[in-house]
Amino acid sequence: MRSISVRNPSMRHNRKVSLVFNHLEPEELADHLTYLEYRAFRRINVSISVHC
Repeated sequence: MRSISVRNPSMRHNRKVSLVFNHLEPEELADHLTYLEYRAFRRINVSISVHC
């Protein structure tokens, strides 16, 4: 089971985020978007319950 981590607000990273994609080739953009989707979807927990 994955443990949940709590982010410490006092340890924020000062990162610049760019939402401009016109400098990327289509395949590179697809790679980036696929990776971001992977990071989002891997956090979803699924529990299956079977009732007989």
